[in-house]
Amino acid sequence: GQLPEHELEAVKAAGLYFGEGVFGSLGRIGFWPGIDIFPLDRLASNAVLLLIGTSVIIGIIHCSVGSILGIKTELAYGEKKHAYFEKLPVMLIQVFFGLLVLGLVMGQMMLVIASAIVIVVAMVMLVMGPEGPM
Repeated sequence: GQLPEHELEAVKAAGLYFGEGVFGSLGRIGFWPGIDIFPLDRLASNAVLLLIGTSVIIGIIHCSVGSILGIKTELAYGEKKHAYFEKLPVMLIQVFFGLLVLGLVMGQMMLVIASAIVIVVAMVMLVMGPEGPM
């Protein structure tokens, strides 16, 4: 959430705005003295980060449900190779890319390494395809 006005003034005095040294006055809305709105305040971005993270998780779940239904459909038609070499790798890449990013954010290198390995295996499965290599 947004900080109270007196805390924002203290943060401004300490020079702790996100991107202050990188963007300079270009990161502010308005270039006139007295107008000091800085939209990329790193201390007020937790709600935005939570919203973005929730949106990514919902997107991964949504795409995974579609992939599961695609696998189920391919298996119902007896197309095991198509299900396992076209649909399954796409779902694995989606889920484990999300886990890879989560591992990077949390600083869990074992999760990052395991996710990267699964992503590489899934890409190899996609390249191999049901009829062999492209």
